[in-house]
Order: sequence, then C-alpha cells, then structure tokens
Amino acid sequence: MGAHVEAAGIMLLDSGGQGFELEGNATSLRNLADALPSVDVIQIHAEHGPASIHIVRSEGLLLMRQDGSSVTFDGTPERLGELARTIRFVAAGPKLRSTIQYHAHVEWYESHPWLDPRSEPVLISLGG
Repeated sequence: MGAHVEAAGIMLLDSGGQGFELEGNATSLRNLADALPSVDVIQIHAEHGPASIHIVRSEGLLLMRQDGSSVTFDGTPERLGELARTIRFVAAGPKLRSTIQYHAHVEWYESHPWLDPRSEPVLISLGG
C-alpha cells in the first residue's frame, strides 16, 4: 500500500455538473502540489465530509475524474508534474491586488499537450 497524507485546508467543491473545484489557501495548495509525485492517496475535505484524491501513475495523458467524494488523477509522473505546476502557480497568487478570487481552469481542449480528452474540468482556487 502506498503513502497516504492529509492535505489540511483543501476543499473539494461541486461545480454544478461541470467538473469539480479544489480550493485552498496558499500553503495547502503548495502542500497538495508537493504531494502529487510521491503519494497514492491525499485526504482532503468536501462540503459534506471527508474526501480523497487518488493518484494513479500510468502511461499516457493525465485523466482527471470525480466520483462522489473521490477524485482520481491518473497519468505519468511528467503529466502529474504539469498539474502540480498549475497548482503552484495558483498558490503564488496574483501579482496585483484584486477582489476576484484567484484561480485556474484546467480543462481539455483540442491538442492539449498533457490532458486526456475524457478529463473532467477542474477549477483550482486560491481561497481563505
């Protein structure tokens, strides 16, 4: 059995049938990004209780999907690294002060270099 960690401060939110959202403060987002390459399960929280992110290392593009309170990121270490870089970018925050919540959309488009076309859209948000 692989490594398990808790990513305190990461919240799994429903995006109304349009994928899912992972929200956290800067520290919790950095911790999540750091955990992606080395763990198999990351314990997080959802609106209605505990949730988890399952990391599957396999060949091919990164497949992101949600099933209830469970999220799976399935791809090569390099593809997981691309997602980790995006999460770190959000954690760094905006360069200018803004009233808009800082975030990044991670979703497939034609010829996307590292996302599987079956991936659900994910919103990574800097909150609290």
